[in-house]
Amino acid sequence: MKDLTKQRILKAAIKIASSQNFKAITRDAVASLAKVANGAVNYHFGTVTGLKSEVMKHAVENEILTVIAEGLVDNHPVALTATAQLKEKAFKQYWV
Repeated sequence: MKDLTKQRILKAAIKIASSQNFKAITRDAVASLAKVANGAVNYHFGTVTGLKSEVMKHAVENEILTVIAEGLVDNHPVALTATAQLKEKAFKQYWV
């Protein structure tokens, strides 16, 4: 059960980052979309920062370019691990 809840939270955060923007990921917004208590976000990810790192990791692994570009602009440590080619692709997509 815990893993399913964690997956729902992560999917909700990814959806928010993709459809709105990375900065729109908040505990309240994610919990509401995932239909979980606010405390579940902290329980599964420690902090919203931890959740955002997981979202960025997912974005880099799955080439979600707009999320990666936002992470690069903010110097997010996980976004900075993307390959040079992926970074360039993200910036081109973001500013075109």
